[in-house]
Amino acid sequence: MTEELIAVPDQTPVTQSLVQKQVEAILFMAEEPVAVEKLAEILEVEKEAVQQVVLELTKSYEDRGIKLWHIAGGYKLGTSDECA
Repeated sequence: MTEELIAVPDQTPVTQSLVQKQVEAILFMAEEPVAVEKLAEILEVEKEAVQQVVLELTKSYEDRGIKLWHIAGGYKLGTSDECA
């Protein structure tokens, strides 16, 4: 199975799994919620690619001890309601 490449202007395309890992790492370390636009800017990828990754991460954290929260116009990792 070939992984989808994400076009990055003036750069070598990156894989969606790499963007997902990078988004997850940024959100893990962030003290405040991070907006999709800021994530796209940091990673130098299209906003739509980050939105897709955020949706996938949100689904992957269902029924787990952590959750991807949408707070104050951004996203932040935190404990799930069940484990808080």
